[in-house]
Amino acid sequence: MSDVVASFASVVPFPRRSSTRQADTAALLDAVGSAGSLEIAPRAFAARDAAAALHLMGFVHLDEILPDGGARPLSASEARAAAPFLAWRIRRAAGR
Repeated sequence: MSDVVASFASVVPFPRRSSTRQADTAALLDAVGSAGSLEIAPRAFAARDAAAALHLMGFVHLDEILPDGGARPLSASEARAAAPFLAWRIRRAAGR
């Protein structure tokens, strides 16, 4: 029995992730659901991370807004490495 207690004494707890990321993702998904589409500012890093996660899961589509006003669809792999100086448009995925 003392061996069991000794083995648990050496366990190091890791800090839990903050729930703010989950809250950001849920809030963004709710906003897109009610509005249909939103524009994300270039320096809104928390919103961009949440949008990239939702895009990866297939809940939304992301378009990069080009300087001429056009839009270029982003793939899931491009969203994480996209240029931070261009705005994004996030819109609901079809059927969701």
